[in-house]
Order: sequence, then structure tokens, then C-alpha cells
Amino acid sequence: MASIVAGMMLVSSHIVYAQNEAQPQNQATPQAAPVATQAQGTPGTASPTTTNAPSVAPAAAVPVTPAMKITPDSPMTGANDSAKMKQNSQDLVKKAVDYIKANGKESAIKEFNKPDGAFVNAGLYVFVIDYQGVLLANSNTPDLVGKNLSNVQDPDGTYFAKDLIAKSQSGGGWVTYRYPNPATKKTDCKNSYVVAGGSDYLVGVGYYFPENPTTHKCEAP
Repeated sequence: MASIVAGMMLVSSHIVYAQNEAQPQNQATPQAAPVATQAQGTPGTASPTTTNAPSVAPAAAVPVTPAMKITPDSPMTGANDSAKMKQNSQDLVKKAVDYIKANGKESAIKEFNKPDGAFVNAGLYVFVIDYQGVLLANSNTPDLVGKNLSNVQDPDGTYFAKDLIAKSQSGGGWVTYRYPNPATKKTDCKNSYVVAGGSDYLVGVGYYFPENPTTHKCEAP
């Protein structure tokens, strides 16, 4: 019995959920009927040719599992004022932490998850991850809220949730990785500033930037 990889693509977030699933080896894939096409040319010399339309495997329900991988995509174009974006990211994190202190964690998380709320501004948005790796708030990828991201890798193989957690637990700071960009609808380089929001979760905000065109790596300015 061989194992194959079955996946589910979430278009809105460019996230692929993958898991190994056992399946019989000799299962036939239905083939589409031949399609006759007329070759173009001088009248009287054209002859019909027969091509097969691409076969389509029947769709199968695949359960969502914690084993996920963000699909690589083209880098975004343009450039950001990195110093300004860094400052704006840090300011929004501070605003989010202050909001938590004033209104409580649960109320704050509801506010952070609003796509048109007060914590979404000029391409920046607040995200919250608990120290078990569960995404509690992210208005950019709502399909992932409630999922454990501990086993998520970006296209470069980075377990970014683990890196974000480790950074916040060591006093806070910046982490670079790739993540779906709501502006470009692609998986772009991202530089995120994170701090401990409480004893068991982090609060972060990050900005997107172009990858290095020579090395094709995410090198935050």
C-alpha cells in the first residue's frame, strides 16, 4: 500500500494543507473522450487530428490537518520605506497591547479579527498567536484562525510560528519569513515585530517587502 500526498488549496490565503493518505495503487483515473480538432492550413490539405482533453481526477474530501505548507509565489513589486514601516509596525503593536490591557484579551481578539477594524491600516494588521502555536487573530487569513501553525513552513522551509514565539519569549523583536500578502494576493517576504501580549501569547504586526532579486531570499532592509 503506497502513500500519496493529498492537499487542499485555500485560494484566499495561498495555503496548502497536506497529509499522507493511503490509497490503492491500481485505481484507474477516468479519461476524457477524444476531441477531434481540425488542423489549420490550405483548403483541401487539412486533415483532422485527434487529441485527448486533460483528464480530471474525481474530487475527494480531504480533512484539514495541522500539516500545512504555504505555497511559493512570485515576489511583490515595488519598495517600501522600511524605516517608516518598521516604526508603524511597532506603534501598532503597542496600540494593540494597550487595547488588550484596557479591554481584555477576548474583546481585543474580536477587534483584531475585523478586516475593516481599527487595527488594520495601510497594509498593516495585528496578529495574535498563543504559545501552543494556535493562531488567535489575523484579519488577513481568517481561514487559519483557530489552527495550530506550529508545523507550518513557508516556501523557504521556515517554521515561522515557532520563530515568532521564540522571539517574543526572549524579549521581542523582528522575524523575517514569507506569508500571504492581501495586497498582491501572493506569498511575499514579511518582516514582523512581535512582543509577549500576556503570559501565554504573542502580539505582532509586520510589513511586506520585495525579495532580493539576485539571491531570491527574504533579506529585510
